[in-house]
Amino acid sequence: MLSKIGLMIVVTLCVLPQAGRAQSTLSPEDVARLREQLEYSQKTAANANREARQHEAQAKEHSDQAARARAQEQEHQQIVARIDRDLAAFFSQQPRKIGVKTSPVDAQVASLWGIPPDAGVFVAKIKQGSEADQAGLKAGDIVVTLNGVHLTGPDHFTKQVKQTLAGEPLTLSIVRQGERHELTIKSTDAKPATNFSAYTTDDDLGALHKDEKYSRLLDQRAKSENEALLLAIDLGLQDAGFNSACGQKSNRHRRLCSLGRQIDDFNRRIAAIEKQHGI
Repeated sequence: MLSKIGLMIVVTLCVLPQAGRAQSTLSPEDVARLREQLEYSQKTAANANREARQHEAQAKEHSDQAARARAQEQEHQQIVARIDRDLAAFFSQQPRKIGVKTSPVDAQVASLWGIPPDAGVFVAKIKQGSEADQAGLKAGDIVVTLNGVHLTGPDHFTKQVKQTLAGEPLTLSIVRQGERHELTIKSTDAKPATNFSAYTTDDDLGALHKDEKYSRLLDQRAKSENEALLLAIDLGLQDAGFNSACGQKSNRHRRLCSLGRQIDDFNRRIAAIEKQHGI
């Protein structure tokens, strides 16, 4: 037992000088450098911790702000929906009609005048003496925008017109024979219209929607008008009228004459149906 204790004392005495020598290998410069690194790392860790807490607080604040913004968005969406319903109900009782019948723009016509596909509406007919007629809008024009809104078709045009009050000006951007023009349609009566039959609008004419014959005639007339317009432009007769080609000998003149007569016939038949509906 004593021999074992003596051995442990000898071993300890042998190790202590070695440990002392290992510790003494650090020079004062090394110690100072280590202390600087320790201080720097402590400060960096503290700064990172503080920044992390700030970001966590900001994240919570941003999350709360996002939640409030979403709630506000939903609230105003409900207000928008309610206003839309109220306006739709109001305008359905007192529709604005400016004297225009429209149809989709033919792809060839759109390509000829550089109009994007499915953009604008083709003016198929103008009622004499109407707001559109007095503003200078003509059959064959292509309406591209209404009050700055790019139109996507006849239904869109109808909706935009219906959502304006009588007396409110309508600014149209149109294409006429390849040239851009701006027209302003002003109501002939600044007061809200009470005699709805004093106006006409495009093919969205209430009960006429249910008349399949009427819709079919409108489509047929639109196709004939688009074809005739292209042919008239090619022949240089767009200003003279389609019937001016009658009596000419070329096949294209005869075709244009035939299209003009078809359009006249469509107009008579369409007018008869409109009369039946009190339009």
